[in-house]
Amino acid sequence: MVKYEWMERCGSGFEYVRSQGFDLLLTFDADGQHNQDDIWPVLKPLVQKKADAVIGSRLKKTDGMPWYRIVGIWGLNLITFFFFWVWTTDSQSGLRAFNRKAIGLIDLQANKMEVSSEFFYEINRNNLKLLEVPITSIYTKYSLEKGQKNINGFRIISKLIYRRFFSK
Repeated sequence: MVKYEWMERCGSGFEYVRSQGFDLLLTFDADGQHNQDDIWPVLKPLVQKKADAVIGSRLKKTDGMPWYRIVGIWGLNLITFFFFWVWTTDSQSGLRAFNRKAIGLIDLQANKMEVSSEFFYEINRNNLKLLEVPITSIYTKYSLEKGQKNINGFRIISKLIYRRFFSK
């Protein structure tokens, strides 16, 4: 209930960051899969003005990643490419960062797991420069229970079809 009340008052995190004039935005999923030590490597290309958007890719270093997660992510990477013509090694990463230009241009419509792929639609639509950097995954019983399940892929695909072909 509180989450939805906040959303009604403030809108999305992107809207808030835009309204406050921030230079950078970092997303960091709370599912326990990301390492705080990877924050700077994700932000660094933005600070160095080498990219507009940076994705922390778990598939550039798959040590300790369960095989079924690798397969699921690769499947969604292919779907993301098919719909949005942007190749990525980790379309479902929750560790991403954006500069002021990207913050101003990205217009997300999704509010669930499909938002991860929708970022690539927005990156492509707005001709933003994308970089990926390797990050380390943390897989524990908790993170495996909280993270995205492969079965969610079907729901994500249906929402991406709608976004690609039936919205703006």
